[in-house]
Amino acid sequence: LAALPLDDDGACVAAGGWFAGWLPLVIAYLGDVRNAEAAAALAAQVAGGDEAAALTAALLVEPAASFDGEDAPARPTTADAADVSLALPPDCDASLLDAFLQEAPLQAAELGELMHKIAARMANRADFAQAKRIAHTFKGSSNIIGIRGITKVAHHAEDILEFLEEHPGDIPAALSETLIDAAGCLEQMVYALLGQEEPPAQPVPVLQSLLDWANRMDRGELFDAAEAPATLPAPAAAPAMPAVSEAAAVAVPAAGAGDAATQSLRVPVKNVDDLFRLVGELSLKIGQMQSRLKESSRRAQQLLVQNRTIQKRIFELENLVDIRGVAAVRQRADSALAQFDPLEMEQYDELYSVSRALMEETADARTLATGFEDDLAGLGTIAVEGDRIKRDLQYLAMSMRMAPVKMLVPRLQRTVRQTCHDTGRQARLAVDDNGTMLDGEILNRLADPLLHILRNAVDHGIEPPDERALLGKPAEGTIRLSFERQGQTIIVRCADDGRGLDYAAIRARAVERGLLPEGKAASEAELSRIICLPGFSTRDRVSEISGRGVGLDVVRTAILAMKGALQIHSAGSGRGTTIELSLPASLVALHALVVRAAGQAYAISSFSVETAIAPETAEFARIGEDLQLVFRGRHYPVRTLAQLVGEASERPDEAGLRKLAAVLTRVDDQAIALMVDAIVDGRELIVKDLGRYLRAVNGVSGAAILGDGTVAPALDVAELLRASVPALADACHAAAIAADTAPARRILVADDSFSVRTTLSELLEDAGFAVKAARDGIEAISLLASFRPDVLLTDLEMPNMNGLELAAHVRGRADTAALPVIMITSRSQAKHRQQAERAGVNVYLTKPYSDTALLDHIRAALEENRHDELAAA
Repeated sequence: LAALPLDDDGACVAAGGWFAGWLPLVIAYLGDVRNAEAAAALAAQVAGGDEAAALTAALLVEPAASFDGEDAPARPTTADAADVSLALPPDCDASLLDAFLQEAPLQAAELGELMHKIAARMANRADFAQAKRIAHTFKGSSNIIGIRGITKVAHHAEDILEFLEEHPGDIPAALSETLIDAAGCLEQMVYALLGQEEPPAQPVPVLQSLLDWANRMDRGELFDAAEAPATLPAPAAAPAMPAVSEAAAVAVPAAGAGDAATQSLRVPVKNVDDLFRLVGELSLKIGQMQSRLKESSRRAQQLLVQNRTIQKRIFELENLVDIRGVAAVRQRADSALAQFDPLEMEQYDELYSVSRALMEETADARTLATGFEDDLAGLGTIAVEGDRIKRDLQYLAMSMRMAPVKMLVPRLQRTVRQTCHDTGRQARLAVDDNGTMLDGEILNRLADPLLHILRNAVDHGIEPPDERALLGKPAEGTIRLSFERQGQTIIVRCADDGRGLDYAAIRARAVERGLLPEGKAASEAELSRIICLPGFSTRDRVSEISGRGVGLDVVRTAILAMKGALQIHSAGSGRGTTIELSLPASLVALHALVVRAAGQAYAISSFSVETAIAPETAEFARIGEDLQLVFRGRHYPVRTLAQLVGEASERPDEAGLRKLAAVLTRVDDQAIALMVDAIVDGRELIVKDLGRYLRAVNGVSGAAILGDGTVAPALDVAELLRASVPALADACHAAAIAADTAPARRILVADDSFSVRTTLSELLEDAGFAVKAARDGIEAISLLASFRPDVLLTDLEMPNMNGLELAAHVRGRADTAALPVIMITSRSQAKHRQQAERAGVNVYLTKPYSDTALLDHIRAALEENRHDELAAA
């Protein structure tokens, strides 16, 4: 084209004709690249002679890869550690990774829900399509970024889902478990990349199971001919969900899975925190402005009253001046005016003029005061509108901190399944989140308590299948977890259909531990609170799941740290247990009742307030020597806020209490009347942290600045009331001492890999063991001086002193000669096993291994060691 003479019309016409004839030849060749005639015609168009023949031969060469997929690479049959690696490539695009991690948690949670629906045979075709689409998005996004582990798991899961979508039928239970495990593995990988969880302990078996099923499907071996394919239920009426390409899933993340209309914007967390801080400052300033407006309006009213008083005095002065002026004129012997009567011509003197001027100025001042009052009223209206906008902005800023509860569900499901596997129970977790959104900080801090509650429900609540059969219950128990928002309170309920609380056993153990005097009556509510004390357990034997008395104590401590409350209810033996958690909706914004005691303003969270009672309206009754407040037929023990905060040494008498206002509040299951000097107001407050120097102030969770600039401590009334009841503190102390009598079994881990040490430590601690970790054999020997383990876990290859040398050293010491030693290594050759046996290793595990297998070996070693100790005794 560059050599074409554009000024030669004939040459241009000839070139146009050549291109017009060349295009159909190209199209014909591309339609069938194996057609020799089409290739020869195209070659003849662009060359001649030998060149045309050579070009024809080149065009007829077979393509490297066919277009119909017949030569696609075969699916692998085995998985290795490299296939599940979460290592990021050196050239990883940070922006793509951020976009992926923003949407991945919600997508992983949705995938987990869909996998459970598929496993429960409740999924329709739309569910299969959506699950496949999410897996495809995971595969494409992670492949672009270079995260091999997520790519592999998502790829084979997508193929399985596609096969199931195209071949509807009864899905084998083992395949359902594999799909659920794959979804859980993907979710844990995502949270590991976010730094919120450890990587999956054993992802290789999960991938291997996916490969096995996918290869069976490739061979058409999934369904037997005898199985009658079941028709999948038709999808529910719902708007069509457009397919999302891999690039779009990364570059343009949606706000929710399948929501193409609402787009999200990535914002640094620091910017959100700054926005929330500024909203808090705005709230303070608007509150101060409203306080000043109220004060200005009050002064304007006083000014108007004062003006009316002054005006009245001016009128009196005017009348007096007029009367005295007339009398003075009559007495005046002024010949020039003598011919006029005083009433015929006004006579003005200086006093009269001044009084008239003063009266006019007073009228002007009254007009200005009236205008000032009107301006204040208009400014008050603007302030009300500003306060409304502030609240909207505050709610919007708070919503940016919110996260859906359903993000926790897959993790909770994994915990129930793992605990059922460890205990031999069968249980199903049903979650009703009602679309509840929680403050992200609360959601993160709520995870561990819920995990403890669910493990406790499976191990303590759900009976073994044979016992449930004798009781007429289904073999599979049900645990229902629900979330509900009530105003400023989040209610979380966990109910199981298990054996319920054994109050007789609880009472007997409480008496045995000295927590309850012999013969003293205790209500079911009091016995329910006792099981939350440190170290309390009705189990006689410690297991990896329970028996150490730390589960509900951990839950109670965590809930109290979030300024929440814990209640336990049981309808009786065999009728299940319900644990109810009450939490504030936010740990930052606080709707509070502002009260005054001993001249100081305090903020009491509305979360803990039942009712406020004005002075002189409460009734009191004396029960023995105790004075109690009576309200609506209920009796409330009386405490004064001034006493609780240390501003008063003794409580007023009954006459003095009647002059105080009452705030009915609740600590644990007990309602108490808190007497205050005055109830000021109820308002939304932003609570500030007290700083590092005042973190340990008992009963004070923070401070808020009121509109007039007053600093009001935000009180944790429950903590104040607990501190005022010495019996509870004594019980906690006694329980803590009792907990020392049942120490957890101890394990020493020696491994030079930090990630392995961390993963093993968390696994063993979650299983109920006390764990110490060493970086090599030398450090492990040093720990033996102060830490006597029941089992030693060691790697084979370590610096300074390897696992073989460590095992030989342990066997050579009299105090550790019988210590069980488990070696975990990637060396699987026979010579390594023989060397380990000669060094005294009891169990030789090669990677990859399962957590269940490792825990089984530890249990067997502990049991064998216990038998040896009993035999020696």
